[in-house]
Order: sequence, then structure tokens, then C-alpha cells
Amino acid sequence: MAHAHKKHPPTQSHAAPPESPSFLPRNMGVLDRGIRVGLALLIGLLFGLGELRGTVGTVFGIVAIVLLLTSAVGTCPLYLPFGIDTRLKGGRR
Repeated sequence: MAHAHKKHPPTQSHAAPPESPSFLPRNMGVLDRGIRVGLALLIGLLFGLGELRGTVGTVFGIVAIVLLLTSAVGTCPLYLPFGIDTRLKGGRR
């Protein structure tokens, strides 16, 4: 006697795949990041030309590094408490 095997349709998961874990959510748009990179480059240029020296040069150098890091990561920690998000809604993020 042959056994008839019932075929079950493959189960499909309707849940979206989990996103990679992130310590901080992205909240910076393309324009915001571009402006930060531009400012950091300007500060670097002024520092390289000797226009920013001493304590002022050090402070601006630190600011430039922070601008570059936040642009690279796409997150501004100062935006978080205020709920600021400069990404385009429904557009390119």
C-alpha cells in the first residue's frame, strides 16, 4: 500500500529581516552630512595654512574631527534628545 504524502506549501515569513544592530540611530541626511564635511575641510585648510593656531586651532581641529566622525556614522548625538532628523522622508536617506 503506497502512502500518499501530503505536500505542505512552503511557509513564508512576512516579517522583515532584522536590521543590523546599531548603537545610535541614523538621523543625518545627505545635505547635512555634506555641509559637515565641507566645514571640516575648510577648518583643515585654515589649520594647514596656519590661520588657526594655538588653543583656537586645537578647538577647531577637534570640532573638525567631530564633524567628520558624525558625517561618517550618519548620526548626530546632539540631535537625539530633540528628535531632530534631517533625512528626507520617503526619499533618499
